[in-house]
Amino acid sequence: MTSDRMRICQIALTLVEGIGDVLARNLVSHFGDAQSVFGASLKALTAVPGISRKRAEAIRNFSGWHLAESEWKFVTRHQIDLHFIQDSSYPGRLLHIADAPVILYSRGRMNLNAERFVAVVGTRRCTDEGRRFTEQLIRGLKPYGATVVSGLAYGIDGVAHQSAMQEGLPTIAVLAHGLNRIYPSRHAAVARQMMCNGGLLTEFRHTDPFEAQNFPLRNRIIAGMCDATIVVETPREGGALITARLAAGYSREVFCVPGRPCDPQAQGCNALIRSQLATLIESADDVAEVMGWKQHESSPVRQAQLFDELPAEEQQVLQALRNSQPQHVDALAANTRLSSSALAMALLQLELKDLITALPGKQYRCR
Repeated sequence: MTSDRMRICQIALTLVEGIGDVLARNLVSHFGDAQSVFGASLKALTAVPGISRKRAEAIRNFSGWHLAESEWKFVTRHQIDLHFIQDSSYPGRLLHIADAPVILYSRGRMNLNAERFVAVVGTRRCTDEGRRFTEQLIRGLKPYGATVVSGLAYGIDGVAHQSAMQEGLPTIAVLAHGLNRIYPSRHAAVARQMMCNGGLLTEFRHTDPFEAQNFPLRNRIIAGMCDATIVVETPREGGALITARLAAGYSREVFCVPGRPCDPQAQGCNALIRSQLATLIESADDVAEVMGWKQHESSPVRQAQLFDELPAEEQQVLQALRNSQPQHVDALAANTRLSSSALAMALLQLELKDLITALPGKQYRCR
């Protein structure tokens, strides 16, 4: 387990004046870890490519330890997970991005190295057709077990997150601010619901100012951590175009939904397709075909074996959820006749065994 002192040094490295993500990564690679960077001599520091004497002195004379300690206290107090670039929990896909953040902060239950990640992005002012397509797209992605990533914004982003939760897919929102706030505030309830199967991810500290320039920085994380980026609707100057172009620059697949030439919300997608930066799609199966994905198949024999091995209470709950639409916890209590405490324990254990998924509104469904 990483010590508190090491974590504080990792945070401090992001606070040193003149040391950005690229140089911080070089320093850690050269010295082995963040704590050793701060213990290095001036001569040793200047031997690292890109580290001038001025930057070396900024490291040696660093005086912001109280800020790093404050951030670490905030992280531990709010049960936030810290992912340093050397940690196994850090998104492996981002390691191939030169300007990847050296630290990410997250809240929720997420696997940042899951098998498949898909970004679904688009305009904040989506049309009804765009909303319906996004819902259909996420439904179509379910058999492929993709984790849905977006930015928690109004419009397509919000629809993508909510549809993923409805379908039982993990969904992660990459934020342009620290974990001390939710923007937009009207999506606070959605953000809380996402914690059960996914959650929130950011490179920003809770004391960082919330600025417009944070959004393009956020978009590089979305583009870099996903195997594919899907743009549903966007005007010519939409923020989703930034994500798409970044993804293309990272040699990731980009897909766009075509629209009518006269529709302002389709002009960005049409332009990406026309410039051959994106592949035209009409369904989730089009994405899977290009990506070479096969649908996840579960073994009936193995499922039966697992069922027989479960405690009686868990078998009752799983039986009640089989071949059924999502059920509210009250309906499960009536169907299983378990006490509230026994039902809560059974639900928790089945979730941990990845056999059921918790949905918004205290509902559950089989995986």
